[in-house]
Amino acid sequence: MLWGHPISGLSTVQLLEAERSGARCSGIRPAGKCRFITNCVVYGPCAHPVARVLKETFKLWFATLSKVVATMPSFFPQVRDAWIKTRDAMSKTLVSNGGDDFSLVYFKHSCLDKHVHRLLTNIISLFFRLGWNPRYLDIWFNPEGDEFLMGAAKDCLAPLLYEIIDSYNVLQYERASKHFDGKGIHLGVEWSSTFSLVYTMRKSRDTYVVCLLAALETVTVGAAWPQARVGDIFSDVSQSCPLCGELLCDSLHVFWNCPCINSIQDDAMSNSNHLAPIANEEGREYPCYWLRGLMPKPFAQIPEDNAGYLDRYHCSYYLTAPASGQWPSGDYFGDASGGRYNLFPTLRRVGLGLVCMNGSTCMFGLKSYLMGKVQTVHRGEAAIVLVLIGHLADNSVVNYYGDNENFVDCFNKGYEHCRQTLNADIYQDIFLLLSRKNISFAPYWMPSHLLDDPDRRRKKSKDPKPVPAWVEHWHKVGNNNADILASEACKRFDVSAELADPIINRIKQLKLIQNRLASIIRHLPERPRVPRPPRAPRRRVTLDEIFHTSSHVFLPANSSLGWLSKFGRLSCASCHASCSTKSAGFRAFLAGSRTPCRVQEDRHRILGGVISMNGAVSHPSHTLHIVGKCFVCSGCGYKASQKLHNLKSECVPRRRTDHGNAVLKAVEDGTLN
Repeated sequence: MLWGHPISGLSTVQLLEAERSGARCSGIRPAGKCRFITNCVVYGPCAHPVARVLKETFKLWFATLSKVVATMPSFFPQVRDAWIKTRDAMSKTLVSNGGDDFSLVYFKHSCLDKHVHRLLTNIISLFFRLGWNPRYLDIWFNPEGDEFLMGAAKDCLAPLLYEIIDSYNVLQYERASKHFDGKGIHLGVEWSSTFSLVYTMRKSRDTYVVCLLAALETVTVGAAWPQARVGDIFSDVSQSCPLCGELLCDSLHVFWNCPCINSIQDDAMSNSNHLAPIANEEGREYPCYWLRGLMPKPFAQIPEDNAGYLDRYHCSYYLTAPASGQWPSGDYFGDASGGRYNLFPTLRRVGLGLVCMNGSTCMFGLKSYLMGKVQTVHRGEAAIVLVLIGHLADNSVVNYYGDNENFVDCFNKGYEHCRQTLNADIYQDIFLLLSRKNISFAPYWMPSHLLDDPDRRRKKSKDPKPVPAWVEHWHKVGNNNADILASEACKRFDVSAELADPIINRIKQLKLIQNRLASIIRHLPERPRVPRPPRAPRRRVTLDEIFHTSSHVFLPANSSLGWLSKFGRLSCASCHASCSTKSAGFRAFLAGSRTPCRVQEDRHRILGGVISMNGAVSHPSHTLHIVGKCFVCSGCGYKASQKLHNLKSECVPRRRTDHGNAVLKAVEDGTLN
C-alpha cells in the first residue's frame, strides 16, 4: 500500500469522459457548447469534474505519505530516492519528446504514461503535465516559479490544491479560446466578476429571471447559434439575417448591430445600446467579453507593478499605547474592513482595527493592514487576533470580542480544525504564540453596528441574528471603535481611483452586456427547422450470413450455426482461435474483424494476426506459431493453450525469461506438450 495500488489514476480518456459527463448533466443544450466553460459555469472553476479528480488524487497522496512518515520513518529516504529517480526518468522522456506535454489540454495520450505504475509515479506525472517542477519529494515549483513546501502542504492542503487546479484551468483556457467566440479566454477568466450577475439570478424564484438565467448560461458557454454559424455547417442554409436582411448574420450583428433587435422595447436593450460603438471596436479582439459575457482577467485586475500589496508588517497606534509585548490583560475589540471596494475582490484592500476597553472608555488601540495578495475580510479577522497576541505580555488573560462568527467558531474547534482552513498559516501562528507566551485567550462573537439605527441594520441583513444576552452598551461602543479604526486604515491603503475606476466601469459594463445577451436570446424568433429526409434504416446482417462468409473453418463441414452453437463455443480448425457464443465479441469473431484467420504453411504454422481466447485478444506485437495444440510466440517464448496469460501483454524479446527460453528450446527439440 506504500507505493499505492497499480490502478491509482485515471487515463486521459477517462478524464475526458468525466468532463463530458459533467457537461451533459449541466442541463445546458449540448449543441455547440464549450465543455470546459460549461463545467466552470455550472460547478465552479474549482469544483468541476477534473478539478475534483485532481483534488482527491493529491489528498490521497498526502494521506499516504503522512502515514509512511508516522509509522515507518526509516522508510522515508527510500521514498525520496524513488521520487528523484522517477523524476529524472520522466524528465528525459519529456526532453526526447520536445519538452512539453499537452495531454491534459487535448486529452490525448501522454508520453509519460509508460512511467505511471503506482500513486507516486502518478503524482509526479501530474506535476509535469500541469507544468510544475517536482524537484524533490518535499519541494515543488508551480509554472510561475513559486515554491511550495510539503511541510506547509501537510498543515493546510487547500492553497496547494487550488494552485494545482488553477494550473489545470490555465491549460484549458488556451483550448477554450479556440471555441466559438472564445478569443480572449486565453488571457484567463475573472470568475468573480463573471458570476456576479449569475449568482444574483440564481437566488431568484421569479420565472422571468430563471428564463433569463438559462439564456445567459447558454450564450456564456458558447451554445448560441447565429445564422452565420449555422451556415458554416450547412451549406444550403443562408447566412443572412432573417430580420433585417444583412448578408452576414454573425454574433456581433445579432447582439449589437441588427436594427430590428436594437429596437426591442426592453430595459436591458435601452440601457446598453450606447455600448454598440465600443462593441464594434473591441468585439473582434475580445469576443468572449462582448459576445459571451466572460470577463478577461486583464479587464478586472490591477497590473502587478501597481497592485500595492504590503509585504511587511506595519501599524500605527491610537492614543497612548504600551510598547509591543507589554499590553496588559483586559477586554479587547477587533475588526477588519474591506473598505469602499469591498464588493470588488481584485480591488479590495483590508484594514485592521484593534482597541482596548475599560468599560466604555477606550484606553488605546492600533490600525494595521493585511499583508499579502489574499485580501479577504475573513483573513483580516484572523490577522488582527495575531497582531493582538503579538502585542500582549506573557501570561495575559484576555477576553476578545469580534463580529466575525466564522473566526470564533473555527478557534473554538481547536487547532486540528483550524489547520484545515484556508487561513491555516495565520491560525498556526496564533496557537503557537498562545502556547509560547502562556496567554489565556477567550473569543466572543457579537453582531456588528449595534449602535446603528435598527432599521438600517435590518436593511444590511435580511435575517439578522439575535444579539447575545451578555452584550451591554460598552460592548457596542468597543465594537464601534474597532470598526472606525479599521475603516480609517482602509482609507490609507485603498487603491487609487485612477486605477480602480476603469475596473469598476468594466464590471458594471459586463452586467449590462450579460443582461443584453440574455434578453436578446429570449426575444429572438424561433428559427424554422429545415426538414431533413429521414435516414434509411441500415439493415443488420444476421449471424447466419456472417457465419457462411467467415474466413474461419468450423468442423464438421457444412454444419449450421445453430447446430454448432449448442456446444456454447466455436473453434477454428485452421488457426485454433475460439470464442464463446455468448461473448459480446462473437459477431466480430465470426466476421474476422478482431481475429482474422490467416495461417501460412510452414514447419510450424505462422499466424498473421492476433488470436482470441475466452474473450481475450493477444497483443499484436507477438509473432505467433501453432505448435500442436499450443500457440507459441517466437519472440518472448510465452505460450497459451486454454488461456492467453502473458500473450495479452506486449512482446519484449530482450527481456525473455528462463521459462520463455525453455519453451523455445522444447519447440526446437520437438518435445513441447
